[in-house]
Amino acid sequence: MAADVKSGEAITQKTQDIFNAKNIETAYFNKNKIKVALFLPMTGKNRDLGQALYNSAILSLFDNDVNHNLELFVFDSKDTPSDASQAFMQIINSDIKIVIGPVYSTMVEAIKKNVLRNEMQIIAFSNNQELSGNINNSSAVFVAGISPEQQIDKIVSYAIDQNKGNFAVMSPSNSYGISMAKLLKNTVESRDGRVIKSELYATSSDQDLRKSVKKIIESFTVPSKLAEGGGNKLDKNFRIKESDKIFVDIVLVPESGKTLSKIASLFREMQIAERPIKVAGIGQLDDVAFLNDKNYKDLLFAAPNHQRFEKFEKGYFQIYNKFPPRISSIAYDSVAAIAQISNKAKDSKITLKDFLEYRNDEKLGFDGIDGRFRFLKNGLVQRNLAILSISENDFEQLEEPTQIFLDY
Repeated sequence: MAADVKSGEAITQKTQDIFNAKNIETAYFNKNKIKVALFLPMTGKNRDLGQALYNSAILSLFDNDVNHNLELFVFDSKDTPSDASQAFMQIINSDIKIVIGPVYSTMVEAIKKNVLRNEMQIIAFSNNQELSGNINNSSAVFVAGISPEQQIDKIVSYAIDQNKGNFAVMSPSNSYGISMAKLLKNTVESRDGRVIKSELYATSSDQDLRKSVKKIIESFTVPSKLAEGGGNKLDKNFRIKESDKIFVDIVLVPESGKTLSKIASLFREMQIAERPIKVAGIGQLDDVAFLNDKNYKDLLFAAPNHQRFEKFEKGYFQIYNKFPPRISSIAYDSVAAIAQISNKAKDSKITLKDFLEYRNDEKLGFDGIDGRFRFLKNGLVQRNLAILSISENDFEQLEEPTQIFLDY
Protein backbone atom coordinates (compact mmCIF):
# COMPACT_ATOMS: atom_id res chain seq x y z
CA MET A 1 0.00 0.00 0.00
CA ALA A 2 1.13 3.56 -0.75
CA ALA A 3 3.78 5.00 1.55
CA ASP A 4 3.22 2.02 3.89
CA VAL A 5 -0.07 3.54 5.03
CA LYS A 6 -2.38 0.90 6.48
CA SER A 7 -6.10 0.85 5.75
CA GLY A 8 -7.82 3.38 7.99
CA GLU A 9 -4.59 5.12 8.97
CA ALA A 10 -4.18 8.88 8.72
CA ILE A 11 -1.96 10.18 5.93
CA THR A 12 0.36 12.66 7.61
CA GLN A 13 4.10 12.69 8.18
CA LYS A 14 4.70 9.48 6.20
CA THR A 15 4.20 11.38 2.95
CA GLN A 16 6.91 13.93 3.73
CA ASP A 17 9.78 12.13 2.01
CA ILE A 18 7.89 12.17 -1.28
CA PHE A 19 7.58 15.93 -1.17
CA ASN A 20 11.09 16.99 -0.21
CA ALA A 21 11.60 17.96 -3.84
CA LYS A 22 8.80 20.49 -3.49
CA ASN A 23 10.19 21.93 -0.23
CA ILE A 24 6.83 21.48 1.48
CA GLU A 25 6.60 21.28 5.23
CA THR A 26 3.85 19.34 6.99
CA ALA A 27 1.79 21.00 9.71
CA TYR A 28 -0.96 18.56 10.43
CA PHE A 29 -1.11 18.29 14.20
CA ASN A 30 -2.12 21.74 15.39
CA LYS A 31 -5.88 21.86 15.06
CA ASN A 32 -9.10 19.91 14.88
CA LYS A 33 -9.12 18.43 11.41
CA ILE A 34 -11.90 17.62 8.96
CA LYS A 35 -11.54 13.92 8.28
CA VAL A 36 -11.72 12.75 4.66
CA ALA A 37 -11.54 9.10 3.57
CA LEU A 38 -9.88 7.97 0.36
CA PHE A 39 -11.82 4.82 -0.56
CA LEU A 40 -9.62 3.25 -3.24
CA PRO A 41 -8.47 -0.19 -4.50
CA MET A 42 -5.07 -0.28 -2.79
CA THR A 43 -4.67 -4.06 -3.18
CA GLY A 44 -5.84 -6.56 -5.78
CA LYS A 45 -6.00 -6.31 -9.57
CA ASN A 46 -6.76 -2.56 -9.59
CA ARG A 47 -4.08 -1.53 -7.10
CA ASP A 48 -2.06 0.43 -9.69
CA LEU A 49 -5.08 2.61 -10.39
CA GLY A 50 -5.73 3.00 -6.67
CA GLN A 51 -2.09 4.00 -6.13
CA ALA A 52 -2.31 6.66 -8.85
CA LEU A 53 -5.52 8.12 -7.39
CA TYR A 54 -3.94 8.09 -3.94
CA ASN A 55 -0.89 9.93 -5.29
CA SER A 56 -3.08 12.54 -6.95
CA ALA A 57 -5.06 13.14 -3.76
CA ILE A 58 -1.83 13.63 -1.79
CA LEU A 59 -0.53 16.11 -4.36
CA SER A 60 -3.78 18.05 -4.08
CA LEU A 61 -3.62 18.03 -0.28
CA PHE A 62 -0.23 19.71 -0.31
CA ASP A 63 -1.14 22.08 -3.13
CA ASN A 64 -4.57 23.18 -1.91
CA ASP A 65 -5.01 22.62 1.84
CA VAL A 66 -3.04 25.76 2.66
CA ASN A 67 -4.77 26.24 6.01
CA HIS A 68 -4.17 22.62 7.05
CA ASN A 69 -7.85 21.92 7.66
CA LEU A 70 -7.95 18.37 6.31
CA GLU A 71 -6.73 14.99 7.46
CA LEU A 72 -6.88 12.19 4.90
CA PHE A 73 -7.36 8.53 5.73
CA VAL A 74 -7.00 5.72 3.22
CA PHE A 75 -9.32 2.68 3.14
CA ASP A 76 -8.87 -0.27 0.79
CA SER A 77 -12.01 -0.93 -1.28
CA LYS A 78 -10.34 -3.98 -2.88
CA ASP A 79 -11.93 -5.46 -6.01
CA THR A 80 -15.51 -6.55 -5.39
CA PRO A 81 -18.75 -4.90 -4.24
CA SER A 82 -18.82 -7.26 -1.26
CA ASP A 83 -15.30 -6.24 -0.24
CA ALA A 84 -16.20 -2.59 -0.68
CA SER A 85 -19.32 -2.93 1.43
CA GLN A 86 -17.35 -4.45 4.30
CA ALA A 87 -14.56 -1.89 4.06
CA PHE A 88 -17.05 0.96 4.00
CA MET A 89 -18.26 -0.05 7.44
CA GLN A 90 -14.76 0.79 8.70
CA ILE A 91 -15.26 4.33 7.43
CA ILE A 92 -18.64 4.59 9.16
CA ASN A 93 -17.18 3.24 12.42
CA SER A 94 -14.37 5.82 12.17
CA ASP A 95 -17.03 8.56 12.11
CA ILE A 96 -15.76 9.95 8.79
CA LYS A 97 -18.48 11.78 6.89
CA ILE A 98 -16.70 12.77 3.66
CA VAL A 99 -15.40 10.14 1.26
CA ILE A 100 -13.59 10.28 -2.08
CA GLY A 101 -14.34 7.02 -3.91
CA PRO A 102 -15.10 4.29 -4.70
CA VAL A 103 -14.05 3.94 -8.32
CA TYR A 104 -16.64 1.57 -9.79
CA SER A 105 -20.42 1.79 -10.16
CA THR A 106 -21.02 -1.65 -8.67
CA MET A 107 -19.26 -0.56 -5.49
CA VAL A 108 -21.34 2.61 -5.32
CA GLU A 109 -24.46 0.47 -5.56
CA ALA A 110 -23.19 -1.65 -2.68
CA ILE A 111 -22.70 1.26 -0.26
CA LYS A 112 -25.26 3.89 -1.25
CA LYS A 113 -27.86 2.89 1.35
CA ASN A 114 -25.32 3.22 4.15
CA VAL A 115 -24.27 6.63 2.82
CA LEU A 116 -27.83 7.95 2.98
CA ARG A 117 -28.39 6.52 6.48
CA ASN A 118 -25.28 8.10 8.01
CA GLU A 119 -25.29 11.75 6.89
CA MET A 120 -22.31 11.27 4.59
CA GLN A 121 -21.18 12.84 1.34
CA ILE A 122 -19.18 10.70 -1.06
CA ILE A 123 -17.59 11.75 -4.34
CA ALA A 124 -17.51 8.63 -6.53
CA PHE A 125 -15.35 8.29 -9.65
CA SER A 126 -18.14 6.65 -11.63
CA ASN A 127 -19.60 8.32 -14.74
CA ASN A 128 -22.83 6.30 -14.57
CA GLN A 129 -25.58 8.89 -14.54
CA GLU A 130 -28.09 6.22 -13.52
CA LEU A 131 -26.59 6.48 -10.03
CA SER A 132 -27.90 10.03 -9.71
CA GLY A 133 -30.67 10.79 -7.25
CA ASN A 134 -29.03 9.14 -4.23
CA ILE A 135 -29.29 12.28 -2.15
CA ASN A 136 -31.42 13.55 0.74
CA ASN A 137 -31.37 16.52 3.12
CA SER A 138 -28.04 15.60 4.70
CA SER A 139 -26.40 12.89 2.57
CA ALA A 140 -25.33 12.51 -1.04
CA VAL A 141 -23.66 10.16 -3.48
CA PHE A 142 -22.07 12.50 -6.03
CA VAL A 143 -21.23 10.98 -9.42
CA ALA A 144 -18.05 12.82 -10.40
CA GLY A 145 -17.01 11.10 -13.63
CA ILE A 146 -17.63 12.83 -16.93
CA SER A 147 -20.82 11.16 -18.10
CA PRO A 148 -21.73 10.17 -21.67
CA GLU A 149 -24.83 12.36 -21.27
CA GLN A 150 -22.71 15.48 -20.74
CA GLN A 151 -20.38 14.58 -23.60
CA ILE A 152 -23.19 13.91 -26.06
CA ASP A 153 -24.97 17.11 -25.10
CA LYS A 154 -21.81 19.12 -25.78
CA ILE A 155 -21.04 17.38 -29.09
CA VAL A 156 -24.59 17.83 -30.40
CA SER A 157 -24.71 21.49 -29.40
CA TYR A 158 -21.37 22.18 -31.06
CA ALA A 159 -22.27 20.35 -34.27
CA ILE A 160 -25.59 22.15 -34.67
CA ASP A 161 -23.85 25.49 -34.07
CA GLN A 162 -21.56 24.51 -36.97
CA ASN A 163 -24.61 23.79 -39.18
CA LYS A 164 -23.92 20.06 -38.95
CA GLY A 165 -27.26 18.89 -37.65
CA ASN A 166 -27.63 15.45 -39.27
CA PHE A 167 -26.53 12.63 -36.99
CA ALA A 168 -26.07 8.89 -36.87
CA VAL A 169 -25.01 6.58 -34.08
CA MET A 170 -23.00 3.41 -34.53
CA SER A 171 -22.84 1.33 -31.37
CA PRO A 172 -22.62 -2.27 -30.13
CA SER A 173 -25.78 -4.34 -30.04
CA ASN A 174 -26.03 -4.53 -26.26
CA SER A 175 -27.79 -2.62 -23.50
CA TYR A 176 -25.09 0.06 -23.43
CA GLY A 177 -25.17 0.58 -27.19
CA ILE A 178 -28.96 0.75 -27.26
CA SER A 179 -29.04 3.26 -24.40
CA MET A 180 -26.46 5.44 -26.18
CA ALA A 181 -28.58 5.37 -29.36
CA LYS A 182 -31.66 6.46 -27.41
CA LEU A 183 -29.68 9.16 -25.63
CA LEU A 184 -28.38 10.60 -28.90
CA LYS A 185 -31.89 10.58 -30.40
CA ASN A 186 -33.37 12.42 -27.41
CA THR A 187 -30.55 14.96 -27.29
CA VAL A 188 -30.62 15.67 -31.03
CA GLU A 189 -34.40 16.06 -31.11
CA SER A 190 -34.27 18.48 -28.18
CA ARG A 191 -31.88 20.61 -30.28
CA ASP A 192 -34.03 20.39 -33.45
CA GLY A 193 -31.51 18.22 -35.27
CA ARG A 194 -32.02 14.94 -37.15
CA VAL A 195 -31.00 11.36 -36.38
CA ILE A 196 -30.78 9.75 -39.80
CA LYS A 197 -29.51 6.32 -38.80
CA SER A 198 -29.06 4.21 -35.66
CA GLU A 199 -26.83 1.27 -36.50
CA LEU A 200 -26.08 -1.54 -34.04
CA TYR A 201 -23.33 -4.04 -34.86
CA ALA A 202 -23.28 -7.59 -33.50
CA THR A 203 -19.51 -7.99 -33.15
CA SER A 204 -16.40 -5.88 -33.58
CA SER A 205 -15.15 -8.07 -36.43
CA ASP A 206 -13.92 -6.26 -39.53
CA GLN A 207 -16.79 -7.72 -41.54
CA ASP A 208 -19.56 -6.53 -39.19
CA LEU A 209 -18.03 -3.11 -38.71
CA ARG A 210 -17.56 -2.62 -42.44
CA LYS A 211 -21.23 -3.47 -43.09
CA SER A 212 -22.39 -1.00 -40.46
CA VAL A 213 -20.14 1.80 -41.73
CA LYS A 214 -21.43 1.24 -45.28
CA LYS A 215 -25.05 1.49 -44.10
CA ILE A 216 -24.42 4.79 -42.36
CA ILE A 217 -22.57 6.28 -45.33
CA GLU A 218 -25.44 5.33 -47.65
CA SER A 219 -28.23 6.44 -45.28
CA PHE A 220 -30.20 9.57 -46.03
CA THR A 221 -33.48 11.31 -45.43
CA VAL A 222 -35.34 13.99 -47.40
CA PRO A 223 -36.91 17.30 -46.40
CA SER A 224 -40.25 16.75 -44.72
CA LYS A 225 -42.09 18.71 -47.42
CA LEU A 226 -41.17 15.96 -49.89
CA ALA A 227 -42.47 13.13 -47.74
CA GLU A 228 -45.97 12.13 -46.81
CA GLY A 229 -46.95 13.47 -43.41
CA GLY A 230 -43.52 14.99 -42.89
CA GLY A 231 -41.84 11.61 -42.50
CA ASN A 232 -39.52 9.50 -44.63
CA LYS A 233 -42.23 7.51 -46.41
CA LEU A 234 -42.28 8.97 -49.92
CA ASP A 235 -45.21 9.05 -52.27
CA LYS A 236 -44.73 6.04 -54.58
CA ASN A 237 -44.95 8.27 -57.67
CA PHE A 238 -42.37 10.72 -56.41
CA ARG A 239 -38.82 10.43 -57.66
CA ILE A 240 -36.03 11.56 -55.34
CA LYS A 241 -33.41 13.84 -56.79
CA GLU A 242 -29.86 13.34 -55.57
CA SER A 243 -29.84 16.98 -54.51
CA ASP A 244 -32.83 16.35 -52.23
CA LYS A 245 -31.04 13.70 -50.16
CA ILE A 246 -29.83 14.70 -46.70
CA PHE A 247 -26.86 12.60 -45.61
CA VAL A 248 -25.16 12.12 -42.25
CA ASP A 249 -22.81 14.88 -41.04
CA ILE A 250 -21.62 13.34 -37.79
CA VAL A 251 -21.63 9.77 -36.50
CA LEU A 252 -21.41 9.20 -32.76
CA VAL A 253 -19.41 6.11 -31.77
CA PRO A 254 -19.64 5.25 -28.05
CA GLU A 255 -16.54 3.05 -28.16
CA SER A 256 -12.86 3.29 -27.30
CA GLY A 257 -9.57 1.53 -27.96
CA LYS A 258 -9.13 -0.77 -30.94
CA THR A 259 -12.81 -0.85 -31.91
CA LEU A 260 -13.05 2.93 -32.19
CA SER A 261 -9.76 2.98 -34.09
CA LYS A 262 -11.07 0.43 -36.62
CA ILE A 263 -14.37 2.27 -37.07
CA ALA A 264 -12.62 5.61 -37.61
CA SER A 265 -10.29 3.97 -40.13
CA LEU A 266 -13.21 2.46 -42.05
CA PHE A 267 -15.04 5.78 -42.31
CA ARG A 268 -11.87 7.40 -43.65
CA GLU A 269 -11.44 4.58 -46.18
CA MET A 270 -15.05 4.18 -47.36
CA GLN A 271 -16.75 7.56 -47.19
CA ILE A 272 -17.42 9.70 -50.23
CA ALA A 273 -15.20 12.75 -50.54
CA GLU A 274 -18.04 15.10 -51.50
CA ARG A 275 -19.89 14.43 -48.22
CA PRO A 276 -17.37 13.56 -45.50
CA ILE A 277 -18.67 12.27 -42.19
CA LYS A 278 -17.05 13.40 -38.95
CA VAL A 279 -16.57 10.68 -36.32
CA ALA A 280 -17.28 11.71 -32.73
CA GLY A 281 -16.13 9.50 -29.86
CA ILE A 282 -17.48 9.08 -26.35
CA GLY A 283 -15.25 8.34 -23.37
CA GLN A 284 -12.02 9.55 -21.79
CA LEU A 285 -10.30 10.24 -25.09
CA ASP A 286 -8.01 13.11 -24.06
CA ASP A 287 -5.24 10.65 -23.25
CA VAL A 288 -1.79 11.01 -24.81
CA ALA A 289 -1.87 7.30 -25.69
CA PHE A 290 -4.36 8.07 -28.47
CA LEU A 291 -1.96 10.49 -30.14
CA ASN A 292 0.09 7.52 -31.37
CA ASP A 293 -2.83 6.04 -33.34
CA LYS A 294 -3.13 7.64 -36.78
CA ASN A 295 -6.72 6.41 -37.08
CA TYR A 296 -7.75 8.79 -34.31
CA LYS A 297 -6.69 11.81 -36.36
CA ASP A 298 -9.53 14.36 -36.67
CA LEU A 299 -11.66 12.43 -34.18
CA LEU A 300 -14.10 14.78 -32.41
CA PHE A 301 -14.92 14.51 -28.70
CA ALA A 302 -15.97 16.52 -25.65
CA ALA A 303 -13.61 16.80 -22.70
CA PRO A 304 -12.13 19.30 -20.26
CA ASN A 305 -9.53 21.76 -21.52
CA HIS A 306 -6.46 19.54 -21.88
CA GLN A 307 -3.82 22.18 -21.09
CA ARG A 308 -4.49 22.03 -17.36
CA PHE A 309 -4.15 18.27 -17.25
CA GLU A 310 -0.88 18.46 -19.18
CA LYS A 311 0.50 20.78 -16.50
CA PHE A 312 -0.72 18.40 -13.79
CA GLU A 313 0.89 15.46 -15.62
CA LYS A 314 4.28 17.17 -15.58
CA GLY A 315 4.09 17.88 -11.85
CA TYR A 316 2.96 14.32 -11.13
CA PHE A 317 5.82 12.90 -13.21
CA GLN A 318 8.39 14.98 -11.35
CA ILE A 319 7.29 13.46 -8.05
CA TYR A 320 6.41 9.87 -9.00
CA ASN A 321 8.44 9.30 -12.19
CA LYS A 322 5.40 8.05 -14.11
CA PHE A 323 2.39 9.56 -15.80
CA PRO A 324 -1.03 9.50 -14.11
CA PRO A 325 -4.17 7.96 -15.63
CA ARG A 326 -6.64 10.52 -16.96
CA ILE A 327 -9.17 9.83 -14.18
CA SER A 328 -6.64 10.99 -11.55
CA SER A 329 -7.77 14.58 -12.07
CA ILE A 330 -11.01 13.71 -10.27
CA ALA A 331 -9.07 12.72 -7.14
CA TYR A 332 -7.06 15.94 -7.29
CA ASP A 333 -10.07 18.19 -7.89
CA SER A 334 -12.15 16.48 -5.19
CA VAL A 335 -9.53 17.14 -2.51
CA ALA A 336 -9.13 20.71 -3.78
CA ALA A 337 -12.89 21.33 -3.58
CA ILE A 338 -13.12 19.96 -0.04
CA ALA A 339 -10.15 22.11 0.99
CA GLN A 340 -11.87 25.21 -0.40
CA ILE A 341 -15.12 24.35 1.36
CA SER A 342 -13.25 23.76 4.63
CA ASN A 343 -11.99 27.35 4.65
CA LYS A 344 -15.58 28.53 5.05
CA ALA A 345 -16.89 25.66 7.19
CA LYS A 346 -18.08 26.31 10.73
CA ASP A 347 -16.96 24.19 13.71
CA SER A 348 -14.73 22.04 11.46
CA LYS A 349 -17.78 20.44 9.91
CA ILE A 350 -18.78 20.27 6.24
CA THR A 351 -22.43 19.74 5.35
CA LEU A 352 -24.24 18.85 2.14
CA LYS A 353 -25.31 22.48 1.80
CA ASP A 354 -21.64 23.51 1.69
CA PHE A 355 -21.11 21.33 -1.39
CA LEU A 356 -24.22 22.54 -3.19
CA GLU A 357 -23.91 26.27 -2.51
CA TYR A 358 -20.17 26.95 -2.52
CA ARG A 359 -19.18 30.19 -4.22
CA ASN A 360 -15.73 31.42 -5.16
CA ASP A 361 -15.64 35.19 -5.67
CA GLU A 362 -19.41 35.09 -6.14
CA LYS A 363 -19.08 32.46 -8.88
CA LEU A 364 -20.97 29.25 -8.18
CA GLY A 365 -18.84 26.14 -8.10
CA PHE A 366 -15.16 25.26 -8.31
CA ASP A 367 -12.31 25.65 -10.76
CA GLY A 368 -10.03 22.62 -11.11
CA ILE A 369 -7.83 20.61 -13.45
CA ASP A 370 -10.97 19.62 -15.34
CA GLY A 371 -12.23 23.22 -15.46
CA ARG A 372 -15.35 24.61 -13.84
CA PHE A 373 -17.54 22.15 -11.96
CA ARG A 374 -20.29 22.15 -9.37
CA PHE A 375 -22.24 19.66 -7.30
CA LEU A 376 -25.92 19.43 -8.23
CA LYS A 377 -28.98 18.65 -6.13
CA ASN A 378 -29.59 15.48 -8.14
CA GLY A 379 -26.18 14.06 -7.19
CA LEU A 380 -24.42 14.78 -10.48
CA VAL A 381 -21.29 16.83 -10.93
CA GLN A 382 -21.77 19.30 -13.76
CA ARG A 383 -18.76 20.28 -15.86
CA ASN A 384 -18.19 22.78 -18.62
CA LEU A 385 -16.53 20.83 -21.42
CA ALA A 386 -14.49 21.84 -24.44
CA ILE A 387 -14.67 20.35 -27.94
CA LEU A 388 -11.36 18.73 -28.86
CA SER A 389 -9.96 17.03 -31.93
CA ILE A 390 -6.84 14.92 -32.33
CA SER A 391 -4.27 16.43 -34.69
CA GLU A 392 -0.90 15.03 -35.76
CA ASN A 393 0.87 15.29 -32.40
CA ASP A 394 -1.49 17.02 -30.00
CA PHE A 395 -5.05 17.80 -29.00
CA GLU A 396 -6.61 20.74 -30.83
CA GLN A 397 -9.28 22.74 -29.01
CA LEU A 398 -12.09 23.62 -31.41
CA GLU A 399 -14.36 25.25 -28.85
CA GLU A 400 -13.57 26.47 -25.35
CA PRO A 401 -15.70 25.52 -22.34
CA THR A 402 -18.38 28.04 -21.48
CA GLN A 403 -17.63 30.32 -18.54
CA ILE A 404 -21.11 30.01 -17.06
CA PHE A 405 -23.12 27.00 -15.96
CA LEU A 406 -26.05 26.17 -18.19
CA ASP A 407 -29.26 24.77 -16.70
CA TYR A 408 -28.89 21.03 -16.43
